[in-house]
Amino acid sequence: MPSKNRNFINNEIYHVTVRRQDGRLMFRDDDDYHRAVVSLTVFNDRQSVSIWNQRRRLVQGQTLHKIPLVEILAFCLMPNHMHLLLR
Repeated sequence: MPSKNRNFINNEIYHVTVRRQDGRLMFRDDDDYHRAVVSLTVFNDRQSVSIWNQRRRLVQGQTLHKIPLVEILAFCLMPNHMHLLLR
């Protein structure tokens, strides 16, 4: 159940869970797990992210300069949900 208090404080640690409402699987195979891990890193950026621009820059060997939104301390991907430990 979502918390009613959504006043987040900087430098505090938060346990976040994500689950599908209908109870179906979030991750069916290794590709789904891989996509989730890549998405956690690519989209954790204060700047707008275009996956096509990110891919083009990586193929060209350019480094990606990111300003992360949160610090991902730990994560656990389960077939029907995931846990994130964030600061």
